[in-house]
Amino acid sequence: MNATPPLLDSAWVQRLFEQAVDLHQRGRWDEAKALYQQILTLEPQHFDATHLMGLMACQEKNHALGLPLMKEAIAINPANPAPYANLGVIYRELKVLDQALVYQTQAIELDPRFAKAYFNRGNLYQDLKRPDLALQDYSQALSLNPKDSQALINRAWLYFHAREQRLAIADLERAVALDPQSPACHYNRGLLMTRLLRFDQALISYRRAFALKPEEDWVLGEMLYSELFTCEWSELSSHARLLEIGLEHHQKVSAPLIASSVLDSPRHLQIAAERWVAHYHPDNTALGPLPQRLSTVLHTELINRVNQGPSTGGVNTGLPPRKIKIAYLSADFRDHPVSLLMAELFELHDRSRFEVLGFDASPDNSSPKDALRNRLKVAFDEFISIKDLDDQAAAQLMRSKQLDIVVDLGGHTLNSRIGVLAYRVAPVQMSYIGYLGSLGAPYIDYVLADETLIPRETQDCYSEHILYLPCYQVNDRQRVVSDKLFSRSQMGLPQTGFVFCCFNNNFKISPSTFTAWMNILRAVPESVLWLLADNPVAEVNLLNNAKHQGIDPQRLIFGQRMQASEYLARYKTADLFLDTWPYNAGTTASDALLVGLPVLTLQGQSFPARMASSVLMGLGLPELITETVKDYQDRAIALAMNPSQHQALREKVRTQQKNGLLFNSPAFTQSLERGMVHALERAATGLGPQTFHVNDLAHAPRAS
Repeated sequence: MNATPPLLDSAWVQRLFEQAVDLHQRGRWDEAKALYQQILTLEPQHFDATHLMGLMACQEKNHALGLPLMKEAIAINPANPAPYANLGVIYRELKVLDQALVYQTQAIELDPRFAKAYFNRGNLYQDLKRPDLALQDYSQALSLNPKDSQALINRAWLYFHAREQRLAIADLERAVALDPQSPACHYNRGLLMTRLLRFDQALISYRRAFALKPEEDWVLGEMLYSELFTCEWSELSSHARLLEIGLEHHQKVSAPLIASSVLDSPRHLQIAAERWVAHYHPDNTALGPLPQRLSTVLHTELINRVNQGPSTGGVNTGLPPRKIKIAYLSADFRDHPVSLLMAELFELHDRSRFEVLGFDASPDNSSPKDALRNRLKVAFDEFISIKDLDDQAAAQLMRSKQLDIVVDLGGHTLNSRIGVLAYRVAPVQMSYIGYLGSLGAPYIDYVLADETLIPRETQDCYSEHILYLPCYQVNDRQRVVSDKLFSRSQMGLPQTGFVFCCFNNNFKISPSTFTAWMNILRAVPESVLWLLADNPVAEVNLLNNAKHQGIDPQRLIFGQRMQASEYLARYKTADLFLDTWPYNAGTTASDALLVGLPVLTLQGQSFPARMASSVLMGLGLPELITETVKDYQDRAIALAMNPSQHQALREKVRTQQKNGLLFNSPAFTQSLERGMVHALERAATGLGPQTFHVNDLAHAPRAS
């Protein structure tokens, strides 16, 4: 730059400003910042330089500098809506939603045709759980700017959640047509098609998004998931390798649940969870530290334990009795595998010592005839809906209940609300059963497990401390098995021959698993494989794959979904349950064992790859756990070809139903309560969480 021009040379200042904006837009922020500062030295009341300098500072997360500058810009030109709208966006990023809403509304009042401000306010109303107002604002934004593909995407999701599927599809198809080179449009169309169970259409969209931008956040994982759901495996191995490489570089390549379905590596799955949490549910201090009440809780618990246990001379703190408050958080308090397993646990908690609350995030799609949901509503001392609350409001509500322990039952599964726990709503926060593995969240203190699921050598692959139980999976003894005796013909099975079955969801069927199954069918004449009819596309691909491997496709038989008690009863028609890997059977494994059907599994390294092994160990059946594909195949073939050995195994399963831990829900509840009390005692004394096994705890209470 040549000699400094006269101070009031506005044309020269304008040229400086244009250069600064160009540098800003090209990402050369340091150079742009220097020019903005030069402009403000020459012209301190320069509105645009003040505004954009503040915006840049906020983009660099320097809010202490940026926010005052943007507010100064408003003072310079209070009629310009742009800084109001940008301040609204920044306050939304800071989770100060009320202030963000004020600024977006002011921008709209200044310019009622400001389409972007309507879009921004629609985003805020979504955050605030006001879908009606969000829909109005997105629609207004689109009336002003019909080519806004992002507004179409956001409105489509509102339509979907309002069960207006036709309108949701129309908006996303329009977004793709308007912006066919946008990975986001194709990605969101894929997400919608996934939610509508149109997995073949989802796969088309994900592949298009991936082709346009392979590094786009999360696209690779969603594409893999659609390949798994449709059993379309032509590119699965190469995509799985890309997933592995992406995680090794700590990239945002996959949702944790998807990675769990593909990779048998506790370390990679931990990375996937940590990246997801850092992006979507980071630790949040907006509510401040949790109020401390634990000393009272600790002393009260000691009183209760002394009164119920061996004499220790008595502990008298002079404090009034107070039950420990346990809260369970779930979006699955309905006819869902999580609740099918856990219903009796909620009922069995010792109400003389514990108060048990259920925080319900279930979507508004539960039938009033859902008997399990109706049972759960009365199983808790309080059953509280949070589905219409944003995360912060839900956290405030949970804090108001003065909880001691909260157990998240959803993790990284559909509709879960782990973000609520990011605000720290209880002194002890745990994860259990809904998501199999580490949540990767710094605010989750413990993950419940057993020694089969998390061996000592993989403990460092979990962000949480491990609370070890004697048996991981709880079961509801009140589950009803229909007394119907289904014939083979009723199930579409041949009259003779060995029946292998697997009613896991089709996405769990890996190419390696399927090849092993075909090898087993090849070695066992007249045997058949009975699978879940999950979706038509997967069924066609599995039949074609069988034919490609030289197996008559008619030896694959697909069973439709059934009412729960009859679904359990039909397991009696099969001879052996063949598990999948790397994502094992969980609830389906205990379903089969409940009616006496043996389950054969291949044990891996990760939490979901050891789930069926945990179930089998809980029933005392280690002989059904294999560690190589060859052993898995050989064991299945041996059982099918040796009727007496197979019959002896079935009898052992029936015996162990009574003797094992798997179906002993009272024992499970007592173990869990002991573990919870110990974790709370540690928190009360300031020791913090620590990995421990319930069986290692002393039975006598500790003095304070």
